[in-house]
Amino acid sequence: MRRSLRVLLVDAIEAAESIGVVVSGTTLQEYLTIRMLRSAVERELLIIGEALNALDNACPDARERVTDLGRVVGLRNRLAHGYDTIDDAMVWSIARDDMPPLLTALRAWLDDLA
Repeated sequence: MRRSLRVLLVDAIEAAESIGVVVSGTTLQEYLTIRMLRSAVERELLIIGEALNALDNACPDARERVTDLGRVVGLRNRLAHGYDTIDDAMVWSIARDDMPPLLTALRAWLDDLA
């Protein structure tokens, strides 16, 4: 069964918010040394990538609403299939720096559906 745009957006928003909680107050060094922290962030990034891929397939203007949609889906694919080539510092940077603007775009899209 195909999920609604609203459900997909909520899934992505909740995952991005979770990343913010997980990385808040931690350092890059902690991220690099605590496997469970890395696993938590990567899992949430997988969810975001899956949700955005489904949104891209269901909505013709998805890439206009989320400018880095292709990169997010690409990161999901890299995490899932190229786990042994992941640059943990890059993932940390994405978790810290790229989630706030992504959340803004996703929340605006969800508000437009209301």
